[in-house]
Amino acid sequence: RKESSAASDVYKRQGWRPAISYSAGIDSHACLSLLPKNTLVMYHQRHGFKSKINHSNALVMLENLKLDGYAVVRIKSNHELIRTDYGKGSGFSTDLAVGCMSILSADFYGLNGVAFGMPLENSYLFHGHEGRDFLKSWYWKHFNSIFKKAGLDLILPTAGVSEVINLKIVDASPHGQLAESCLRSTTAGKVCGTCWKCFRKNSLRGQLVQFSDEVQTFLKKQPLKQAVSTIFALQKMGDKEKRRLRKFSILESIIDIDVDWLNRYHADAAQFVPIPYREQYISKLSKFADKMSESECEQVRKLSVYIQKEE
Repeated sequence: RKESSAASDVYKRQGWRPAISYSAGIDSHACLSLLPKNTLVMYHQRHGFKSKINHSNALVMLENLKLDGYAVVRIKSNHELIRTDYGKGSGFSTDLAVGCMSILSADFYGLNGVAFGMPLENSYLFHGHEGRDFLKSWYWKHFNSIFKKAGLDLILPTAGVSEVINLKIVDASPHGQLAESCLRSTTAGKVCGTCWKCFRKNSLRGQLVQFSDEVQTFLKKQPLKQAVSTIFALQKMGDKEKRRLRKFSILESIIDIDVDWLNRYHADAAQFVPIPYREQYISKLSKFADKMSESECEQVRKLSVYIQKEE
């Protein structure tokens, strides 16, 4: 329904709860933990095309969330095949395409907004290695505007929160032990241990890691994927693992960069949460981290992590 003003193309919805486009991964679960309990958990079960994805871990988590009183909706979809009509490989058309079912069913479920677990490393750090003011970025303005026109809030509770803090939130939450970003494990409750996601999350937790062929390929790439949080994780490694890092000469110039500010949330974090939810949001977040200082926020904005290629 369009509002009465002919000058506006914004649709009005009378939704009463938000939804989260939930992946059952660590950042997504931290996002859920920072939202109200009436949040609808919507899981996009990628289905109907060949992939290495396995949903075992996610399905166990969803069942536990139901037992904990959350409303959970699981929808199978092969919409990623749309890209193949244009000569491209299957996958998401945009970062937020994973939430398409939340948008399409917003009226049916009484939604007023859709949340995504985008961490600071992908918002304030473009591709994890170059800083920007995300609140003023094209990305935020563009997609926030599109959601507004659909009568929905685009909610990004972790946009100002690092993966480091997200991990603390998850480890302290009910069912947090089930939150895993790995999509390759064939055994519920376990991870493959060899993919890049497992390497990063295990190293952030200070656990032993495997330098699989996939991991070594990523460590040789320039720029380093999700550079800042990866650097934080590498700094936490034991002496044995650090000795193995010496073979990746491109890491030498960045391994000692000060990234301690990842332990604090960005001062603008609450701006990505609707006003009615902000008080409870800040109350929850403040239990795990302090707010960045102005100088740290400026440090994030100006950050640029470039790695010289190996000879």
